[in-house]
Amino acid sequence: RKEIFSNSTTSIRPFGLTSIHSVHDIAAPIWWIYSWVFNAIKVQMVSLLAARQLTVSTSIIIAALYLQIFTNGAFFSNIIDVYPLIPGNVPFLLSLTIFFCCINVLLLSLVCFKHTVKPVLIVIIIISSATAYFMDSYNVIIDDSMIDNVMKTDFAESMDLASIKLVVYLFMLGVFPSLLIFRSRIVDFGIKKSMFSRVRLIAMALILITGNLGLFGNYYASFFREHKPLRFYANPSYTVYSTAKYLGSFFKDQSVTLKSI
Repeated sequence: RKEIFSNSTTSIRPFGLTSIHSVHDIAAPIWWIYSWVFNAIKVQMVSLLAARQLTVSTSIIIAALYLQIFTNGAFFSNIIDVYPLIPGNVPFLLSLTIFFCCINVLLLSLVCFKHTVKPVLIVIIIISSATAYFMDSYNVIIDDSMIDNVMKTDFAESMDLASIKLVVYLFMLGVFPSLLIFRSRIVDFGIKKSMFSRVRLIAMALILITGNLGLFGNYYASFFREHKPLRFYANPSYTVYSTAKYLGSFFKDQSVTLKSI
């Protein structure tokens, strides 16, 4: 892992951002938006959790946070190899966590609705726990070729990869939170309120993504241009992308040459 990124580790600088206070002086309006968005999310989540019930939007937020924090060990490990855990990099590392959490929110918002939220979240969390095991243990990325290999693996070969550690990952990171989701009560406030809540959730995620890019533009330029492999470790967003790419390969136009008989 260190060999992949070793040439660029020493060149990372704070890009002139010496503290959060200096960033605040430069981009105070963006920080105000940050504060407003987080406060709106906090108020909604606290009120619903106090009533022991969840809306679909709240379930999406909680699942996105869970996935980003607990199933991205390899992602954060590789990130810290390139952006060391020093005071100048800490704001960006926090920003990166929020950025990919918002990506998870956007992805889940496309498929999680009243009747699909539980099965979708359970499937994604269980799959993410399995991918987290392989990424953490072998430092691999789950791309379309890896998914193709998995689909072509027979039962005997798959048993060779089984271990107690895999079982622990699946149970602690997958099965246990899935049981909590299954037992949770999802409330519905009608079509109009649900649509408004979904639009507001997507808008908040986009605002946070835009705010992160605005505050740490130089960092993100380095992240996306010079360290492209890093984002391949994002779980489950890159796994979802790779799965879509793998499935899309079956629908590509294949030219057929016709010969006259």
